[in-house]
Amino acid sequence: MHKEYIEEYTSDGKPTGKKFLKSEIHRKGIIHSTIHLWIFCNKNKILIQKRSKSKEINPGIWDVSVAGHIKYGENFINAVIRESKEETGVKIQKEKLKKVGVFYTEEFYTNVTDREFHHTYIYKINSNEIDLDFNNNEVEELQFISLDNMKDLLQNNSKFFIGSNKSYYNSVIAKIESSI
Repeated sequence: MHKEYIEEYTSDGKPTGKKFLKSEIHRKGIIHSTIHLWIFCNKNKILIQKRSKSKEINPGIWDVSVAGHIKYGENFINAVIRESKEETGVKIQKEKLKKVGVFYTEEFYTNVTDREFHHTYIYKINSNEIDLDFNNNEVEELQFISLDNMKDLLQNNSKFFIGSNKSYYNSVIAKIESSI
């Protein structure tokens, strides 16, 4: 098993230059950065992924299209491209990628304190550009759902999705709706 190093960030989102093992970051609750990529298409549909049952955090739960840690020394765009390929098989074209913003979240689990800055991007594709049967050791299933369905799930406090930050989800959904 390879060791994955992640950079520590300050509470105001600045990299410190200090690197820690991913397991240490989560065990100690060290602030770090991740990427979130929301993939959507013209038909008012958004791609979601079901996390593998072997994941340490939120196994078997539905999540945004792509979510992953930024490796130590890696830039945000390269992290988006790498994670998208790993989790969905979608090859990102940089010029079509739109940054929505940076969102801070804290989630507490058994033995894990996850403090992250989500560097969030949206990406528009045609639905035929993705193989919904794609899966690997991180992703169990891919599915398109309507934005209205996602809003309903959020409104009803569904345990369908990761996270409790409704304002984060709603602000990204609004950005996608204005891009369709």
